[in-house]
Amino acid sequence: MNTYQSELLSHLQEDSPPGYVPTTLVQVLRADRAAFMYLAENLTTLKRDATGQLALERELPNVLSKPGVSFHLLPLAVHSSRAAAPSNPATVPSNKRKLEDLQPAPKKVPTKDKGKGRGKGKKKGRGPNVPRDLIGKALETSSGQRICWPFNMRAGCSDAPPGGQCSRGVHVCAEHNCGKPHGLPDHS
Repeated sequence: MNTYQSELLSHLQEDSPPGYVPTTLVQVLRADRAAFMYLAENLTTLKRDATGQLALERELPNVLSKPGVSFHLLPLAVHSSRAAAPSNPATVPSNKRKLEDLQPAPKKVPTKDKGKGRGKGKKKGRGPNVPRDLIGKALETSSGQRICWPFNMRAGCSDAPPGGQCSRGVHVCAEHNCGKPHGLPDHS
């Protein structure tokens, strides 16, 4: 591991060709992430093989030579921060704001179909935070009604009788294809 780290960090000390920026720490971190993603995808086990060698010890010294990893360590071309200065001073952009920029922008009228807003929302593709006891269980009835989670846990829910409905959902079993008026702990 120390050899891998020193080889990875040695890229920070290398001189870059003319017209290129030396390798940055961000690039090294990206390469490290790519290296371990490669290892995670290609190693099937972390246990010793029949010869007593660890798969990680065999692959780690060679991982920086993989194209998907070494690509991140290449020097980047220098970006010119300014374009060539125009010779005509009338075409030189002014740093002063125009009167139009100083006036406040007109307020937008929100429409009803856009949703709640732009704050921190749930990440796309991420489902509800299901309790451990209910992972892999049905979260809705076959008719699409929500199932009450507390009713299907040991603590239970006393807001409605079995088969009834509380504010959290219907009081039926969360086992797939059951849907009977009992909690998951009572499912047999």
